Amino acid sequence: MSIFKSKEEKEFEKKLVLKRTIAEMGKQLKKLEEQKDFYLEKAKEAKLHGLGNELSLAVSALKSAMSQEKRIREMKINFEIMVSLKDMLKTTSEFLNGMASLSKDMVKLTDDKQFAEVSKQFSLAMHSAEKQQERMEIFLENSKDSFSSVSDKGDISTKDIMSLVNEGLGQDGPADEVDSTMAEIESKLQKNG
Repeated sequence: MSIFKSKEEKEFEKKLVLKRTIAEMGKQLKKLEEQKDFYLEKAKEAKLHGLGNELSLAVSALKSAMSQEKRIREMKINFEIMVSLKDMLKTTSEFLNGMASLSKDMVKLTDDKQFAEVSKQFSLAMHSAEKQQERMEIFLENSKDSFSSVSDKGDISTKDIMSLVNEGLGQDGPADEVDSTMAEIESKLQKNG
């Protein structure tokens, strides 16, 4: 057995003491019942045999046992009520501690600082996203110009490439549409370049 006991061990020992106390009072009441029966029997026996002093002694002993029984019943009832009240107070205390802890957590969750921090982070993220979008647009524009300048320097025309594509497809209708679209793109590129 260790010298230092946990809170649970101490609480368990307290409960054992309370149960033992109630059990001891129950045992004492049982003994007093037996004593009352015994004194009553002796009082009847003394009266039957005309023994006045013994009758008086048996009656006194019976009164004493009944008085003790009454006191012990009162003590037992009071003790049981107090144990019940203690349990109820412990439950109330745990409830209040839980509510206090819950309230603190709720305050933390609804703290204005958190809203301000989240709002600040959101604004920074949106600003960063806008900057990234602008950079992406510039990059795409630059890469389009780069591809356009590279493809313009080649010996193969867009028309030649489209005829190769059309041959691979084996279709004239859609290929003609692609040709006209590519011709439009090529003319726009020449106007811009």
